[in-house]
Amino acid sequence: MLLRLTDVPWMLRPNTVESVLAAHPEDSRLVTSTVVFVWNPRGELLLTRVASRGWDVPGGHVEPGEAPGETASRELHEETGVALPVAELRPAGFVRLRLDATRPARYGYPYPVSFMVAWTCQAGQARPAPVPGSECVEAAWLSLEVAHSHLGGGPWWPLVAAGAPGAQAAAQARRE
Repeated sequence: MLLRLTDVPWMLRPNTVESVLAAHPEDSRLVTSTVVFVWNPRGELLLTRVASRGWDVPGGHVEPGEAPGETASRELHEETGVALPVAELRPAGFVRLRLDATRPARYGYPYPVSFMVAWTCQAGQARPAPVPGSECVEAAWLSLEVAHSHLGGGPWWPLVAAGAPGAQAAAQARRE
């Protein structure tokens, strides 16, 4: 586990949110959303700006009958215009979301635990542009530092940092 947060404001409270650098959870029925960390050859991260909440990584909710990888590929294309097949996505970890209270009436997610899965991939230097009609108004390649300043972290941020180009080599060098 990379990070544990409690009572994050965008979930019902009380809650516990944990970022896990590991293969995706085995039970895909508990996956409710996905995020995608897309890197270009310059080591820049692809972000999208959502009109209602600002900058974010591409991602969204899993639709009924849709596999998490399909969600990631679909959301990436809708929000940035970058089309990548599911086969090019690699697991980057997951975020375990646990509601630590009695299940509310009409709660639409698995209870008490659900997952947000993260994917990573390399892409070319294509100019990103959200698909017309999506919730996004802009997409851009940004350095890791600028991306962090736009995002302010997030429960999946440790997964971004761990998967950044050169991060594995730097971690190995620190261990030696």
